[in-house]
Amino acid sequence: MKFYEGEVVSTDGIVFLTGDGGREKRVIEALAEKYNHKKTIFRPTFIPHRTGLTGVVEQLATLTNLKISVKSYLIVIDKEHVNNFSQVERKLGTYGFEILEKKLEEGAWIVKCRKGVKEIMLYLAVMGEEKCIEENLAKLIRLRFGEEVGPTKRELDKWLKSRGMNERSIIEGAGEDVLRKSLPNLVTLLEEINITL
Repeated sequence: MKFYEGEVVSTDGIVFLTGDGGREKRVIEALAEKYNHKKTIFRPTFIPHRTGLTGVVEQLATLTNLKISVKSYLIVIDKEHVNNFSQVERKLGTYGFEILEKKLEEGAWIVKCRKGVKEIMLYLAVMGEEKCIEENLAKLIRLRFGEEVGPTKRELDKWLKSRGMNERSIIEGAGEDVLRKSLPNLVTLLEEINITL
């Protein structure tokens, strides 16, 4: 899949929403390259990126209120912001979304919903075993390099800097099995997107 950011929303691809995290963006960029390059993941730059469930749903509501015909959204959010699907359901309802269908796997949720006359698909990945995406990346480093890294932003950044690497480089060289074990929610959703869109 191709990944790009910009001011004009691509209506034939999937829109990527997250908080203000550059780390999530770099992870998606690297993972997207492993899939069908005829498909596009787009991150809009014209809306404010706020953290947490409220911030992401506000971005979604803003985009669905615009006169654009985007039908699919990939949302990446840390587990510290979302404990269960009921939270997501309530927050979507607060912003006028009605859930029509849902397919819930552990931390990889596919939701068809409607706001007004617009129907959209949400692919929502909840990251971290307990708290955040850094836990997934620490596991990736352990599986790929055999090294233990603390699952915090500071320790992960220190490890990456000491080796002249970034999220992209540790993902690019990782095999499918390692990615499936370390980033299972994202891999599950990207495979689904690759097949269905």
